Formats: sequence, structure tokens, C-alpha cells
Amino acid sequence: MRLVDEGSMSSLLLSEVSDWQDHSAWVSFRDRYDRHLRRWCRAYGLDDISIDEVCQRIWIELAERMKTVQFDPNRAFRG
Repeated sequence: MRLVDEGSMSSLLLSEVSDWQDHSAWVSFRDRYDRHLRRWCRAYGLDDISIDEVCQRIWIELAERMKTVQFDPNRAFRG
């Protein structure tokens, strides 16, 4: 299991999630960011069922987009 500093995104982890087949990287990535997505959804007043749906759609979209992401270590990933 990969340990990544909670305050920064590992460029290695970002390169690993560009490979859809790297299950452990995706588990780490999801574990790290899913709670943030859910918190943002709650802030918009969504119920639990809607939060699950929105998060699922976001993860599907991210999986597609991460194939081509170019990480700039001088910028925040979440930004």
C-alpha cells in the first residue's frame, strides 16, 4: 500500500493512474479524493443517493481524463 503525504499529490501516483489497469493506484487515488468530492456535494445540499450518483459520474470522467493529464508539480492538483 502506498503512503502519500496528505498535503501533496505524488507525481508518481498521477502517472500510475494514467494507466487504467493499475488497480492499486486507482484505489489509492479514490481513497484520497472521494471524501473531498462527497464533502463538496454535501455543501451543495445533495442527499446521499445523489451524492453517490454524482461521485460515480465524476470518477468515470476522471478515469477517462487521467489518461492524458500532464501534472505540473508547481501547481496544486486539486486546483
